[in-house]
Amino acid sequence: MKKFLALSLFCTLLSACTPTTATRGNYLIDEDVNSLQAGLSTQNDVLNLLGTPTSSAVFDNTTWYYVGLKTEKESFFDEKVTDRKVYKIAFDDTGVISMIKRVEGENLDVPLASRTTPTSGNEITFIQQVLGNVGKYNQK
Repeated sequence: MKKFLALSLFCTLLSACTPTTATRGNYLIDEDVNSLQAGLSTQNDVLNLLGTPTSSAVFDNTTWYYVGLKTEKESFFDEKVTDRKVYKIAFDDTGVISMIKRVEGENLDVPLASRTTPTSGNEITFIQQVLGNVGKYNQK
């Protein structure tokens, strides 16, 4: 009985180390992208085949981006990106594809701003917050 318990505990601990994989965004299949043809396929063809784009260009609605990630996470460690696909599809004025391009390159680490937004009002301490309402009540 003790051996069975030890074996089951060992198997449980071993399975906890199995990585969990996830797909984020629009991770496109290469065959689907290759079936689109510049000069022939339209925006409706792209929507039907690939779905809604992840993003479109800020000042130009004729450029669509499809971003997809495959991530892997082991137990309590941070997720790691194992694969990334970014496709840029541009359309002409008639809605026909003018360019399909896979965007290559490394991710940029954008640092977060350490500034804080000032707020108006009093800055009170924790003790003042706790004891602030002692003795204040509504009399009816």
